[in-house]
Amino acid sequence: MGWFDDKDNAPGVLSATMASDAQTVNGVSAEGLASSLEGGFAILVGVVIGFAYNWQISLVCLGCVPFMVFANIMNIKFQSGMSSDSDSGMREANLLAGDSIINYRTVASFANEDQIVRDFARMLEGPVEVAKRRSHTIGLIFGFSQFVQYAIFAILFYVGAIFQRNYFEDHFLNPFDIKDYSENIFTAIFVMMFGA
Repeated sequence: MGWFDDKDNAPGVLSATMASDAQTVNGVSAEGLASSLEGGFAILVGVVIGFAYNWQISLVCLGCVPFMVFANIMNIKFQSGMSSDSDSGMREANLLAGDSIINYRTVASFANEDQIVRDFARMLEGPVEVAKRRSHTIGLIFGFSQFVQYAIFAILFYVGAIFQRNYFEDHFLNPFDIKDYSENIFTAIFVMMFGA
């Protein structure tokens, strides 16, 4: 019984901790492993299909894959750290809210509802400021990762156009062959980049 009297073991704090811990446990369970396997097989199949359609553009795509993966890893890392930074600052606010809800009769009998709301808002000022600063950083990182993705597509389309022009100069007499070559370039680009 005395364990619940400790300020850090109040029901509000425990429920907030359980909510964040459930997400952490879910992230390291088989669901995380399934996502890793899915990503690994996607890139492997993308490389195989890409090389089957056009080996030249596939080599260029392979050179671009690390940049795309790096940008996405940065994006995921910053977004996953968002909640952990604000959890510690919200502990006191969760404790106040939990105690107020459990002892609502006492709070109401002293007409302290407005004071509880003001105290709760004051306790959340720090976490809100941290979240705002972190949100701006995450927004910049997300913008950068989107820029990298579209810049890579632009580079691949440009290189694909150069390959197509060179192929057209070598095979001027057969326009149907050029159409197939163009479709193979686009197929290889999209398969490899969506796999990445």
